[in-house]
Amino acid sequence: MEITSQDFINMVAAMVKGVSFVTFESVTTPKLRKGNPWGGSVTKVSHVNATIGYSYENAVNRQRVREDAPADFEAAPRAWGQLKVINGKPSPYFVEHKGTDYFRVKIERVLTSPVYLDANNQVIPNEVVKPWLYASGSSSRQNVENEIIHREYKMENIRNIRINKEEYQLVS
Repeated sequence: MEITSQDFINMVAAMVKGVSFVTFESVTTPKLRKGNPWGGSVTKVSHVNATIGYSYENAVNRQRVREDAPADFEAAPRAWGQLKVINGKPSPYFVEHKGTDYFRVKIERVLTSPVYLDANNQVIPNEVVKPWLYASGSSSRQNVENEIIHREYKMENIRNIRINKEEYQLVS
């Protein structure tokens, strides 16, 4: 079913209570090192399984307990953006920053290796593009072996999403 990003945001705010699982496809533009052979115009397509509506601080503390460490992690204040206010309440599912909406997720697993495409939509083998990618940042504050991966995806970068056994194609 096709749905606009704004309608999806309103639907999630109305029907999802607490923690829920989602699977989605995102299309992003990765930051590449200077001198790359594609001139910076590479697209990354990812398929991800994630949790929404969770507490980042609680998730890290549960992981610390699993690893026999004290549950004393305290999340730092947000560095950018704020929880999107929907119907007068901040939503745990979305962040708003400079007029742009983001989907807050805890990555559970990446379902397939990302696919990289050049400007002509030709697949670039992962081993070819990998040396040109910057390394993903990790949290230096969690102090866990199995890091809790928290991400915020621009709503415009999400193509398809499955939530509550329903699949949606996000359109502009």
